[in-house]
Amino acid sequence: MKRYPNLFLVGAPKCGTTSMAYYLGQHPDIFAPVVKEASYFGADLTTRTPGRTIELYLSLYNKWSTQRYALDASAQYFVSGSAAREISDCVPNAQILIMVRDPAEAVYSQFFQNRFDGVESIAKFEAALAAEEKRLQQGRPPRRGTLEQLFYSKIYAYTSNISRYRSAFGSERVTVLVFDDFKRDARKEFIKISELLGLDPSCADTVDFSVRNTAKRARSQRLGWFAASPPRWAGRLTGPFLSKAQRLKIRNTLSRINTIPSNNPAMDPKTRRLLAKKFAPEVERLSLLLDRDLTHWSQVDE
Repeated sequence: MKRYPNLFLVGAPKCGTTSMAYYLGQHPDIFAPVVKEASYFGADLTTRTPGRTIELYLSLYNKWSTQRYALDASAQYFVSGSAAREISDCVPNAQILIMVRDPAEAVYSQFFQNRFDGVESIAKFEAALAAEEKRLQQGRPPRRGTLEQLFYSKIYAYTSNISRYRSAFGSERVTVLVFDDFKRDARKEFIKISELLGLDPSCADTVDFSVRNTAKRARSQRLGWFAASPPRWAGRLTGPFLSKAQRLKIRNTLSRINTIPSNNPAMDPKTRRLLAKKFAPEVERLSLLLDRDLTHWSQVDE
């Protein structure tokens, strides 16, 4: 019998999902595999990387034993048009967690994450935004990651993406968290999620709530790309001697050594105003969907 994970943190990207996955993985009743972004679901996503097999995906959860939940924290599921239904077909009683953030801040952060990962080839943020429509028409996947990572407006079309999960699972199984609350008090949000999942929240006293996946830059862009997406020859060379877990550990070590904490440059005020205007209708729709006023995200100083 196939045993799928039953707790999915599906995005949105750059809204605190890496930190949240790290916190949830410390709960004694949640199993978190060594691979955060399992990224098995989402058959419609465009990528040059061969799709993960069901056997390889489920092998990540071989050590899941008595924990009530097993976590799959794959932010790519948020932008996929098919992932919600695919997950529902396999795990109809799954719990879904979604995190949202001021879309102007999120899209800016996503751009620099894409640059770090070698997904984004355009060096200037404004030019990358302008290239979105052309990329949609061309449909060519990048060397690394998925093409959908470059569709900045589509990623942060919160209401349509959230509604897709609510339709697949029912609103009672879909929990939406606001980044502002998470940033203000991560411990409180962790306790809230634990209670929603029917878990004992008292372990919050022992959880490490340090922030993960903050802004950064690579010492060597090539080494960073190698660690994030090794060429096939590297797998063929090391496969006979090292297990998948050992190879992943080496990649993580290389990535850690190659990473330098660094603040992203400040966004141009003009660009910030344009993004606020662009996303204002979406923010209004999200406010209605969540029954919470988030329109301050669209208010910027002139």
